[in-house]
Amino acid sequence: MEFRSVAISDVDALWELQTQLDNETKFMLYEAGERKKDLGPVEEVIRPVLQGRDFFEVAVEDDKLVGYLSARRGALARTQHSVYVVTGVLKAYQNRGIATTFFTHLDQWARQNNVKRMELVVMAPNEAAIHVYQKAGFVLEGTLRYAVVVDGKFIDEFTMAKLIE
Repeated sequence: MEFRSVAISDVDALWELQTQLDNETKFMLYEAGERKKDLGPVEEVIRPVLQGRDFFEVAVEDDKLVGYLSARRGALARTQHSVYVVTGVLKAYQNRGIATTFFTHLDQWARQNNVKRMELVVMAPNEAAIHVYQKAGFVLEGTLRYAVVVDGKFIDEFTMAKLIE
């Protein structure tokens, strides 16, 4: 398994990974089939990484992207110490330590880049992800009631954060 920073050449493969995740799980934000093939927004997420502003790492096995973790820095002066984290790993590659490795690398990057707060949201029924986040040092900060609708049902989300001292 190779872990590396995302590259512009990964745009199409990243879109494919995110689309596969949308189809595999109900815990990602997009519904299956909702993500349109427009590589422009994907490329725009990668550009701040190349400039050293944001963190975005991919896991690669046999030349295929199998997971990712992105951490986007706040855009305003008052929020530049904080990043918003999104991660996903294909089902066939889960329980292999990929997310744990991502979070270890993110911690190292955060300490080197003056990040003091990492935050994310997770759907309340996603117990496996909550366990991974807690293992990485994230703590529950609150509940967003009826935050998303999945299969016609309202689902709560938890806000979680990790402070870097």
